[in-house]
Amino acid sequence: MCTHIIYAFGWMKKGKLSSLEANDESVDGKVGLYERMMALKNVNPDLKVLLALGGWTFGTAKFKEM
Repeated sequence: MCTHIIYAFGWMKKGKLSSLEANDESVDGKVGLYERMMALKNVNPDLKVLLALGGWTFGTAKFKEM
């Protein structure tokens, strides 16, 4: 049904992409939200996943790094 999903939000830490929220990542056997969302590609291999960077408090400085 969906062709594209925009996952919000990613973050930049020391010039590398990073998760923003603690529940984004898989930890201690608990599957995180990002991994669960990516698993949808098993159902629809043509699904495109886009990672949105930023958020309300992100600012512009980190975009200058990129």
